[in-house]
Amino acid sequence: MHSEKTTIGLRAERIAVRAALIMGLALATTTLAGRPAMAQEGQSALGMIVDEQDWEIGCDNLRACVALGMNPVEGQAGDYLRVTRDGDPNAAPVIELVIPAPDDDAAKPKQPFAVLALDAAGEGSLPAGPLALTLENDSYRYRFADEAVEELLAALPTAKSMTVDLHDGDNALSSGVVSLAGAAAALIQMDEVQQRSGTVTALIRRGTASADTIPMPPEVMTVKSLPIGELQDPLPKPPEGATAPEAQCADSVPPRVAYDLGQGSMLWGACATVDDNNVDYVFQMFAGEKDQNVAFLLPGEPGDDATRLYNPYIDEETRRLGSFYKQNETGDCGSATDWAFNGETFAPTLYISMGACRGVMPVDWPVLYRAEVE
Repeated sequence: MHSEKTTIGLRAERIAVRAALIMGLALATTTLAGRPAMAQEGQSALGMIVDEQDWEIGCDNLRACVALGMNPVEGQAGDYLRVTRDGDPNAAPVIELVIPAPDDDAAKPKQPFAVLALDAAGEGSLPAGPLALTLENDSYRYRFADEAVEELLAALPTAKSMTVDLHDGDNALSSGVVSLAGAAAALIQMDEVQQRSGTVTALIRRGTASADTIPMPPEVMTVKSLPIGELQDPLPKPPEGATAPEAQCADSVPPRVAYDLGQGSMLWGACATVDDNNVDYVFQMFAGEKDQNVAFLLPGEPGDDATRLYNPYIDEETRRLGSFYKQNETGDCGSATDWAFNGETFAPTLYISMGACRGVMPVDWPVLYRAEVE
Protein backbone atom coordinates (compact mmCIF):
# COMPACT_ATOMS: atom_id res chain seq x y z
CA MET A 1 0.00 0.00 0.00
CA HIS A 2 1.08 3.57 -0.50
CA SER A 3 2.35 4.91 2.77
CA GLU A 4 1.14 8.48 2.30
CA LYS A 5 -2.04 9.43 4.15
CA THR A 6 -4.95 10.12 1.83
CA THR A 7 -6.00 13.78 1.66
CA ILE A 8 -9.76 14.18 1.62
CA GLY A 9 -9.54 17.86 0.67
CA LEU A 10 -11.88 20.79 0.97
CA ARG A 11 -14.35 19.47 -1.59
CA ALA A 12 -15.20 16.66 0.82
CA GLU A 13 -16.44 19.18 3.34
CA ARG A 14 -18.71 20.86 0.82
CA ILE A 15 -20.97 17.90 0.13
CA ALA A 16 -24.04 17.38 2.29
CA VAL A 17 -24.75 14.27 4.39
CA ARG A 18 -27.51 12.17 5.96
CA ALA A 19 -26.17 9.95 8.74
CA ALA A 20 -29.37 8.00 9.20
CA LEU A 21 -28.71 6.42 5.78
CA ILE A 22 -25.02 5.79 6.24
CA MET A 23 -25.05 2.08 5.57
CA GLY A 24 -26.71 2.51 2.19
CA LEU A 25 -28.01 -1.05 1.89
CA ALA A 26 -31.18 -0.12 3.73
CA LEU A 27 -31.93 2.32 0.92
CA ALA A 28 -32.71 -0.41 -1.61
CA THR A 29 -36.25 -0.49 -2.95
CA THR A 30 -36.31 -3.88 -4.66
CA THR A 31 -34.21 -7.05 -4.73
CA LEU A 32 -32.16 -8.11 -7.75
CA ALA A 33 -30.48 -11.54 -7.71
CA GLY A 34 -30.73 -11.56 -3.93
CA ARG A 35 -29.04 -8.17 -3.58
CA PRO A 36 -30.39 -4.62 -3.11
CA ALA A 37 -31.19 -2.85 -6.36
CA MET A 38 -32.62 0.45 -7.43
CA ALA A 39 -36.22 0.94 -8.44
CA GLN A 40 -36.69 0.98 -12.20
CA GLU A 41 -39.67 3.34 -12.25
CA GLY A 42 -40.22 6.92 -11.22
CA GLN A 43 -38.13 10.05 -11.57
CA SER A 44 -37.59 10.43 -7.85
CA ALA A 45 -36.76 6.82 -6.93
CA LEU A 46 -33.63 6.51 -4.83
CA GLY A 47 -30.75 4.47 -6.20
CA MET A 48 -28.81 1.69 -4.52
CA ILE A 49 -25.38 0.79 -3.21
CA VAL A 50 -23.99 -2.75 -2.92
CA ASP A 51 -20.71 -4.29 -1.72
CA GLU A 52 -19.15 -6.99 -3.91
CA GLN A 53 -16.09 -8.19 -1.97
CA ASP A 54 -13.45 -5.46 -2.50
CA TRP A 55 -15.67 -3.51 -4.89
CA GLU A 56 -18.58 -1.19 -4.20
CA ILE A 57 -21.23 -0.32 -6.80
CA GLY A 58 -23.75 2.50 -6.57
CA CYS A 59 -26.34 3.82 -9.04
CA ASP A 60 -28.58 6.87 -8.92
CA ASN A 61 -32.20 7.58 -9.86
CA LEU A 62 -31.11 8.25 -13.48
CA ARG A 63 -29.37 4.84 -13.74
CA ALA A 64 -25.92 6.44 -13.79
CA CYS A 65 -23.53 4.12 -11.94
CA VAL A 66 -20.15 4.21 -10.19
CA ALA A 67 -18.15 1.07 -9.33
CA LEU A 68 -15.05 1.31 -7.14
CA GLY A 69 -12.30 -1.32 -6.84
CA MET A 70 -10.14 -0.74 -3.77
CA ASN A 71 -7.25 -2.19 -1.82
CA PRO A 72 -8.11 -5.44 0.00
CA VAL A 73 -7.73 -4.09 3.56
CA GLU A 74 -10.77 -2.46 5.19
CA GLY A 75 -9.83 0.71 7.05
CA GLN A 76 -6.64 1.29 5.06
CA ALA A 77 -6.33 3.94 2.36
CA GLY A 78 -4.89 3.02 -1.01
CA ASP A 79 -5.18 3.24 -4.77
CA TYR A 80 -8.49 2.50 -6.46
CA LEU A 81 -10.15 2.01 -9.82
CA ARG A 82 -13.27 4.01 -10.60
CA VAL A 83 -15.64 2.78 -13.32
CA THR A 84 -18.44 5.18 -14.29
CA ARG A 85 -21.21 4.97 -16.84
CA ASP A 86 -24.31 7.05 -17.51
CA GLY A 87 -27.68 5.43 -18.02
CA ASP A 88 -28.07 6.52 -21.65
CA PRO A 89 -28.15 3.45 -23.94
CA ASN A 90 -25.15 4.65 -25.96
CA ALA A 91 -23.06 5.89 -23.02
CA ALA A 92 -19.52 4.51 -22.93
CA PRO A 93 -17.84 3.32 -19.73
CA VAL A 94 -15.04 5.42 -18.27
CA ILE A 95 -12.29 3.91 -16.11
CA GLU A 96 -9.89 5.95 -13.99
CA LEU A 97 -6.99 4.92 -11.79
CA VAL A 98 -6.75 7.07 -8.64
CA ILE A 99 -3.61 7.26 -6.50
CA PRO A 100 -3.71 9.37 -3.31
CA ALA A 101 -1.28 12.29 -3.31
CA PRO A 102 0.89 13.04 -0.25
CA ASP A 103 -0.25 15.81 2.06
CA ASP A 104 3.09 17.60 1.90
CA ASP A 105 3.46 19.59 -1.33
CA ALA A 106 7.22 19.16 -1.15
CA ALA A 107 6.78 15.37 -1.25
CA LYS A 108 4.60 15.41 -4.37
CA PRO A 109 6.41 13.90 -7.39
CA LYS A 110 7.47 16.31 -10.10
CA GLN A 111 7.15 13.76 -12.92
CA PRO A 112 4.52 11.31 -11.67
CA PHE A 113 3.76 8.17 -13.63
CA ALA A 114 2.45 4.70 -12.90
CA VAL A 115 3.34 1.22 -14.10
CA LEU A 116 0.54 -1.36 -13.91
CA ALA A 117 0.59 -5.15 -13.83
CA LEU A 118 -2.04 -7.88 -13.46
CA ASP A 119 -1.38 -10.96 -11.35
CA ALA A 120 -2.92 -13.08 -14.11
CA ALA A 121 -5.43 -12.76 -16.90
CA GLY A 122 -6.91 -15.33 -19.25
CA GLU A 123 -7.83 -12.53 -21.65
CA GLY A 124 -7.32 -8.80 -21.89
CA SER A 125 -4.38 -6.71 -20.74
CA LEU A 126 -3.25 -3.39 -19.27
CA PRO A 127 -1.52 -0.47 -20.97
CA ALA A 128 2.23 -1.12 -21.10
CA GLY A 129 5.00 1.21 -20.02
CA PRO A 130 4.85 4.38 -17.92
CA LEU A 131 1.44 6.05 -17.70
CA ALA A 132 1.55 9.81 -17.14
CA LEU A 133 -0.55 10.94 -14.17
CA THR A 134 -2.51 14.16 -13.65
CA LEU A 135 -2.89 15.80 -10.22
CA GLU A 136 -6.58 16.51 -9.57
CA ASN A 137 -8.74 16.56 -6.42
CA ASP A 138 -5.78 15.78 -4.14
CA SER A 139 -4.91 12.64 -6.09
CA TYR A 140 -3.02 11.44 -9.13
CA ARG A 141 -5.26 10.17 -11.90
CA TYR A 142 -4.97 8.23 -15.11
CA ARG A 143 -7.91 7.83 -17.48
CA PHE A 144 -7.82 4.70 -19.62
CA ALA A 145 -8.24 5.19 -23.37
CA ASP A 146 -11.31 3.56 -24.94
CA GLU A 147 -9.34 0.62 -26.34
CA ALA A 148 -7.61 0.12 -22.99
CA VAL A 149 -11.01 0.05 -21.26
CA GLU A 150 -12.05 -2.89 -23.45
CA GLU A 151 -8.82 -4.77 -22.69
CA LEU A 152 -9.16 -4.21 -18.93
CA LEU A 153 -12.82 -5.28 -18.93
CA ALA A 154 -11.83 -8.50 -20.69
CA ALA A 155 -9.24 -9.23 -17.98
CA LEU A 156 -11.45 -8.62 -14.94
CA PRO A 157 -13.25 -12.00 -14.80
CA THR A 158 -9.98 -13.95 -14.37
CA ALA A 159 -7.49 -11.51 -12.82
CA LYS A 160 -7.42 -11.19 -9.03
CA SER A 161 -5.36 -8.04 -8.44
CA MET A 162 -3.59 -5.17 -10.13
CA THR A 163 -0.25 -3.84 -8.91
CA VAL A 164 0.26 -0.08 -9.14
CA ASP A 165 3.86 1.18 -8.96
CA LEU A 166 4.20 4.95 -8.51
CA HIS A 167 7.30 6.67 -9.89
CA ASP A 168 8.76 10.17 -9.95
CA GLY A 169 10.88 10.22 -13.06
CA ASP A 170 13.59 7.62 -12.50
CA ASN A 171 12.71 7.13 -8.83
CA ALA A 172 10.36 4.38 -7.69
CA LEU A 173 8.26 5.82 -4.87
CA SER A 174 5.82 3.14 -3.72
CA SER A 175 3.75 0.16 -4.73
CA GLY A 176 0.03 -0.42 -4.17
CA VAL A 177 -2.50 -3.13 -4.96
CA VAL A 178 -6.04 -2.78 -6.29
CA SER A 179 -8.06 -5.91 -5.59
CA LEU A 180 -10.14 -7.22 -8.47
CA ALA A 181 -12.11 -9.58 -6.22
CA GLY A 182 -15.75 -8.69 -6.87
CA ALA A 183 -15.04 -6.63 -9.98
CA ALA A 184 -16.96 -8.83 -12.39
CA ALA A 185 -19.92 -9.13 -9.98
CA ALA A 186 -20.02 -5.35 -9.50
CA LEU A 187 -20.00 -4.66 -13.23
CA ILE A 188 -22.64 -7.33 -13.87
CA GLN A 189 -24.73 -5.50 -11.29
CA MET A 190 -24.14 -2.25 -13.19
CA ASP A 191 -25.30 -3.90 -16.42
CA GLU A 192 -28.44 -5.22 -14.72
CA VAL A 193 -29.38 -1.85 -13.25
CA GLN A 194 -28.84 -0.15 -16.62
CA GLN A 195 -30.70 -3.00 -18.39
CA ARG A 196 -27.70 -3.77 -20.61
CA SER A 197 -27.31 -7.49 -19.87
CA GLY A 198 -27.32 -9.47 -23.10
CA THR A 199 -26.78 -6.39 -25.28
CA VAL A 200 -23.73 -5.37 -27.27
CA THR A 201 -23.11 -2.62 -24.68
CA ALA A 202 -22.83 -4.92 -21.62
CA LEU A 203 -19.59 -4.69 -19.67
CA ILE A 204 -19.25 -8.38 -18.75
CA ARG A 205 -21.99 -10.65 -20.13
CA ARG A 206 -22.22 -9.20 -23.61
CA GLY A 207 -24.89 -10.42 -26.03
CA THR A 208 -26.20 -9.62 -29.47
CA ALA A 209 -29.13 -7.33 -28.65
CA SER A 210 -28.63 -3.79 -29.89
CA ALA A 211 -28.43 -0.65 -27.77
CA ASP A 212 -31.87 0.27 -29.11
CA THR A 213 -33.39 -2.34 -26.80
CA ILE A 214 -32.15 -0.44 -23.71
CA PRO A 215 -34.73 2.01 -22.30
CA MET A 216 -33.79 5.63 -21.86
CA PRO A 217 -33.16 6.66 -18.24
CA PRO A 218 -35.77 8.70 -16.38
CA GLU A 219 -35.74 12.46 -16.81
CA VAL A 220 -34.04 14.38 -14.06
CA MET A 221 -36.23 16.02 -11.41
CA THR A 222 -35.95 19.80 -11.12
CA VAL A 223 -36.27 21.71 -7.86
CA LYS A 224 -36.40 25.35 -6.86
CA SER A 225 -33.64 26.65 -4.59
CA LEU A 226 -33.67 29.90 -2.64
CA PRO A 227 -30.46 31.21 -1.05
CA ILE A 228 -29.94 30.52 2.64
CA GLY A 229 -27.84 32.67 4.96
CA GLU A 230 -25.93 31.42 8.00
CA LEU A 231 -26.13 33.48 11.20
CA GLN A 232 -22.84 33.91 13.06
CA ASP A 233 -22.21 34.15 16.79
CA PRO A 234 -23.50 35.78 18.81
CA LEU A 235 -26.82 34.34 17.68
CA PRO A 236 -30.05 36.20 18.41
CA LYS A 237 -32.33 34.88 21.09
CA PRO A 238 -34.04 31.70 19.82
CA PRO A 239 -37.81 31.78 19.36
CA GLU A 240 -40.04 30.59 22.15
CA GLY A 241 -40.51 26.85 21.83
CA ALA A 242 -37.10 26.22 20.27
CA THR A 243 -35.60 22.92 21.39
CA ALA A 244 -32.89 23.25 24.03
CA PRO A 245 -29.41 21.83 23.31
CA GLU A 246 -28.31 18.78 25.25
CA ALA A 247 -25.90 19.43 28.12
CA GLN A 248 -23.09 17.36 26.58
CA CYS A 249 -22.80 19.87 23.71
CA ALA A 250 -22.06 22.94 25.81
CA ASP A 251 -18.30 22.65 26.19
CA SER A 252 -17.17 21.24 22.85
CA VAL A 253 -19.37 22.42 19.94
CA PRO A 254 -21.80 25.24 19.11
CA PRO A 255 -24.94 24.34 21.06
CA ARG A 256 -27.14 26.05 18.45
CA VAL A 257 -26.94 26.94 14.76
CA ALA A 258 -29.31 29.26 12.90
CA TYR A 259 -30.02 30.02 9.25
CA ASP A 260 -31.96 32.82 7.54
CA LEU A 261 -34.42 31.34 5.04
CA GLY A 262 -35.72 34.72 3.89
CA GLN A 263 -39.17 36.30 4.11
CA GLY A 264 -39.02 36.29 7.90
CA SER A 265 -38.40 32.54 8.26
CA MET A 266 -35.55 31.03 10.27
CA LEU A 267 -34.14 27.53 10.66
CA TRP A 268 -32.87 26.74 14.15
CA GLY A 269 -30.81 23.69 15.09
CA ALA A 270 -30.11 22.45 18.61
CA CYS A 271 -27.22 20.09 19.33
CA ALA A 272 -28.52 16.64 20.26
CA THR A 273 -25.46 14.37 20.25
CA VAL A 274 -21.69 14.67 19.85
CA ASP A 275 -19.05 12.05 19.03
CA ASP A 276 -15.42 12.22 17.92
CA ASN A 277 -16.27 13.08 14.31
CA ASN A 278 -19.84 14.37 14.19
CA VAL A 279 -22.38 16.70 15.75
CA ASP A 280 -26.08 15.88 15.39
CA TYR A 281 -28.55 18.80 15.34
CA VAL A 282 -32.34 18.64 15.56
CA PHE A 283 -33.99 21.38 13.48
CA GLN A 284 -37.10 23.54 13.70
CA MET A 285 -38.34 26.14 11.22
CA PHE A 286 -39.94 29.32 12.51
CA ALA A 287 -41.95 32.00 10.71
CA GLY A 288 -41.60 34.73 13.28
CA GLU A 289 -42.41 32.94 16.54
CA LYS A 290 -44.59 30.29 14.87
CA ASP A 291 -43.08 26.80 14.71
CA GLN A 292 -43.37 25.31 11.21
CA ASN A 293 -42.92 21.68 10.23
CA VAL A 294 -39.54 20.83 8.73
CA ALA A 295 -38.33 17.53 7.29
CA PHE A 296 -35.26 16.39 5.39
CA LEU A 297 -36.46 13.37 3.42
CA LEU A 298 -34.95 11.36 0.59
CA PRO A 299 -37.33 9.53 -1.77
CA GLY A 300 -38.80 6.50 -0.03
CA GLU A 301 -37.27 7.41 3.33
CA PRO A 302 -39.52 7.04 6.38
CA GLY A 303 -40.12 10.08 8.54
CA ASP A 304 -38.05 8.84 11.49
CA ASP A 305 -35.51 11.45 12.63
CA ALA A 306 -36.30 13.57 9.55
CA THR A 307 -35.66 16.77 11.51
CA ARG A 308 -32.00 15.88 12.20
CA LEU A 309 -28.80 16.61 10.27
CA TYR A 310 -25.15 15.93 11.06
CA ASN A 311 -22.46 18.61 10.74
CA PRO A 312 -24.73 21.11 8.94
CA TYR A 313 -23.31 24.05 7.00
CA ILE A 314 -24.14 26.44 4.16
CA ASP A 315 -22.20 25.98 0.93
CA GLU A 316 -20.59 29.32 0.08
CA GLU A 317 -21.15 28.95 -3.67
CA THR A 318 -24.62 27.40 -3.90
CA ARG A 319 -26.05 28.96 -0.70
CA ARG A 320 -27.75 25.63 -0.01
CA LEU A 321 -27.89 23.66 3.21
CA GLY A 322 -25.72 20.60 3.53
CA SER A 323 -24.23 18.29 6.12
CA PHE A 324 -21.35 15.84 6.10
CA TYR A 325 -21.33 12.73 8.28
CA LYS A 326 -17.93 11.14 8.77
CA GLN A 327 -17.98 7.44 9.47
CA ASN A 328 -14.34 7.73 10.53
CA GLU A 329 -11.79 10.43 11.30
CA THR A 330 -10.44 10.80 7.76
CA GLY A 331 -13.90 11.11 6.21
CA ASP A 332 -13.28 8.55 3.45
CA CYS A 333 -16.61 6.81 4.12
CA GLY A 334 -20.05 8.00 5.12
CA SER A 335 -22.94 9.69 3.34
CA ALA A 336 -23.82 13.16 2.08
CA THR A 337 -26.85 15.12 0.97
CA ASP A 338 -27.31 18.60 -0.48
CA TRP A 339 -30.69 20.25 0.24
CA ALA A 340 -32.55 22.98 -1.65
CA PHE A 341 -35.14 25.20 0.06
CA ASN A 342 -38.07 26.24 -2.16
CA GLY A 343 -39.60 28.69 0.30
CA GLU A 344 -41.67 26.06 2.12
CA THR A 345 -39.86 22.70 2.17
CA PHE A 346 -36.45 21.14 1.64
CA ALA A 347 -35.72 18.78 -1.26
CA PRO A 348 -32.52 16.81 -2.01
CA THR A 349 -30.37 17.80 -4.98
CA LEU A 350 -27.50 15.38 -4.37
CA TYR A 351 -27.04 12.29 -2.22
CA ILE A 352 -23.79 10.30 -2.13
CA SER A 353 -22.73 7.32 -0.04
CA MET A 354 -19.64 5.21 0.62
CA GLY A 355 -19.66 2.19 2.91
CA ALA A 356 -16.07 0.92 2.60
CA CYS A 357 -13.44 2.94 4.48
CA ARG A 358 -10.47 2.50 2.13
CA GLY A 359 -9.36 5.98 1.13
CA VAL A 360 -11.96 6.81 -1.55
CA MET A 361 -12.46 10.57 -1.54
CA PRO A 362 -16.03 11.94 -1.41
CA VAL A 363 -15.67 13.50 -4.86
CA ASP A 364 -15.46 9.90 -6.18
CA TRP A 365 -18.26 8.35 -4.07
CA PRO A 366 -21.26 6.81 -5.82
CA VAL A 367 -24.20 9.17 -6.34
CA LEU A 368 -27.49 7.59 -5.30
CA TYR A 369 -29.75 10.53 -6.07
CA ARG A 370 -29.51 13.73 -8.07
CA ALA A 371 -31.84 16.55 -9.12
CA GLU A 372 -31.30 19.74 -11.08
CA VAL A 373 -31.81 23.19 -9.62
CA GLU A 374 -34.09 25.48 -11.61
